[in-house]
Amino acid sequence: MMTDKTRKDALTALRDKVQDGHPWSDDWPVLAGISKHGTLIRRSHHGDLNAAEALHDAVLQGWFWEVSNVATCEVERVKDGVKFEAMSAMGMPARAWLLAILSALIAMEDGA
Repeated sequence: MMTDKTRKDALTALRDKVQDGHPWSDDWPVLAGISKHGTLIRRSHHGDLNAAEALHDAVLQGWFWEVSNVATCEVERVKDGVKFEAMSAMGMPARAWLLAILSALIAMEDGA
């Protein structure tokens, strides 16, 4: 089992790879400790908005989301308004959503 720091570091590394546009690797979700959502992460990385929504619903219960048509996404926790916004340089709203989800998960590792 991963320690909190290790999980945070792994999630951060995954987010950075997605942000930098690295080609997909099936070991990313495993290394980030979220392998049960690997298919949704991969499909989101490749631009599938339905997969991004399913991933959001699976890992961010109680969070609102908004996706714009210019590849920007914001996720916000309903109970306290904590927000994360991301933009995909690749012009893919699903990838922006994935980045926002990963940023929220990273912050949750710090107790946000």
